[in-house]
Formats: sequence, C-alpha cells, structure tokens
Amino acid sequence: MAFSNDNGGFDFACSDAKMSIGASTWGTRLSQLSSATGEILILTRDLADIGYITKILDKRPHNIWIVAHTDCIKAAQALKAARPWLRIAVHRDIGAKAVLVAPDTDCSRKGL
Repeated sequence: MAFSNDNGGFDFACSDAKMSIGASTWGTRLSQLSSATGEILILTRDLADIGYITKILDKRPHNIWIVAHTDCIKAAQALKAARPWLRIAVHRDIGAKAVLVAPDTDCSRKGL
C-alpha cells in the first residue's frame, strides 16, 4: 500500500523493524531494555508510576531518551532529578506509546 505525507502522518521505508501489536504487555517489553545495545527512545502520554519507571531505567542506565506529554512536567522533573543521566523532554503532541530502539541492536533473544 502506498502512503502519502499528510496531516495523518508521513510515509517511510524500513527493512529492520518489528511492530508489536498486543503480543505482550508494556511491562514485559520495557523489562527487556537491558538487552538492547543501542539508543532507546520512549514516547509516552503519561509517567504515572515513577517508582516502576526508575526500576526499569536502572536495568540500563544509559542512552535512554523519554518524551512525555506536557501534562507530565512534574513527573518528568522528578525522573530527571532521580536519574540525572536520563534525557527527558515533554511535548504537547505526544499521545501514544512507542519504544524505538537504534538500528543494529540485537533484541531478538529477549523479545523486545
């Protein structure tokens, strides 16, 4: 199917991606972060459970970026204070959850 760039999104080509649709929980996916070798970008609408998030982040305390919705400014500040190495930002247009892992990262053994 051919896609075009419009207000609904943009087209792209990719030969090394895995889309996971309901195959596992977010907790399961995120618990596998320690097996990833490249940079990781997490997009999320909320940062509800700071304790859980820091526990997950501590499994791999480097090269993680988080972009959350602007409703989460206080939680983002708390995360940054607790984990100064973390790169975190907020944006008003974040509305879905996604985890992007750098190319050439081998996550196949752990299911990420």
